[in-house]
Amino acid sequence: MVPALAQPLIEQVDRYLTAHKITGVRFIDEHPAESPRLIDEYPDAALFVPESLISPRLGLLRVRTVAPERPLTMKIVARAPVPNADTSLFVRHLQRALTAPEPISTPRPTISMRQIHYFSTVHRLRRVSAAAHGANVSQPALSEQLHSLKARLA
Repeated sequence: MVPALAQPLIEQVDRYLTAHKITGVRFIDEHPAESPRLIDEYPDAALFVPESLISPRLGLLRVRTVAPERPLTMKIVARAPVPNADTSLFVRHLQRALTAPEPISTPRPTISMRQIHYFSTVHRLRRVSAAAHGANVSQPALSEQLHSLKARLA
């Protein structure tokens, strides 16, 4: 089964299946996030999905993956309404990252979305205790995250 994917991926899957003479494949109108349910409903079926969709977060811990001999690709287009030095630099970095023979490692962010959320909540409510209550965390835990954010930005 092939769930509803982006049209370029569907076209690549169709070409791949044709080239390898794979028959009996159903293209279904289900979102890939429905994979856990589809696996439960059709235990003998194989799903043809991008590997990035197989994650523990979706409850797919005991899924065996088989990669095609030649990976599928997708055309990526980067455009900017007003090209400038920043957008040109971004496009060059994107091209280099996409054409690199080895995956380029990306450093983990030095600040987390949780810290940004806490900072934003404190800024909006003007009190740490009110922000902690609104974020459903203890005040010391929120303060610790704010101190960590301050140290990383200093």
